[in-house]
Amino acid sequence: MAQLHLAMLKAHNAFADEARGRGASEQAVFDTAAREMRWHYQWAILNEFLPSLVGRPLVDEVIADGPRWFRPDGDAFIPLEFADAAYRYGHCQIRQKYQLNRETDPVPLFPDLLGFRPVPRARTVDWTLLFDTPGSDAAQRAKKIDGRLAPPLIHLPVAITGETEIDEYHSLAVRDLQRG
Repeated sequence: MAQLHLAMLKAHNAFADEARGRGASEQAVFDTAAREMRWHYQWAILNEFLPSLVGRPLVDEVIADGPRWFRPDGDAFIPLEFADAAYRYGHCQIRQKYQLNRETDPVPLFPDLLGFRPVPRARTVDWTLLFDTPGSDAAQRAKKIDGRLAPPLIHLPVAITGETEIDEYHSLAVRDLQRG
């Protein structure tokens, strides 16, 4: 996840450099870069993420016909309950191990992919293994949605949870239920 954030930061900075190169005022550089990054992110959601989640026919239907049930009267917003559920449903899709590049074997989430430290060269991501790209084999898929979390998420490391007197707080499942 940290490497994806870094990739997005680098893309934003590249858009800022392009805006400067086109002669945009320094005041407009950030807004231009943010807009370009947002458009790329929205394109990826619309053309990559949503079709893999709900299928291309449904995405095409919503684009052509508009939303069937969601029609806000005023400013659109995402209710906290929905946002929280939307973020948490994906926890069951997290795999136990990931192939990060072609030089190393698949590695477990923890401790190998624990953040908060520099990324060693052996853990550098080859994005073609995580995202479908033309000319490459299909990328690794998330687990199908079910009611099970990968074992590393049931036993989260202290580096993530912090010290706690209650052992159950080291489980993402418990944390999800508490948050709900």
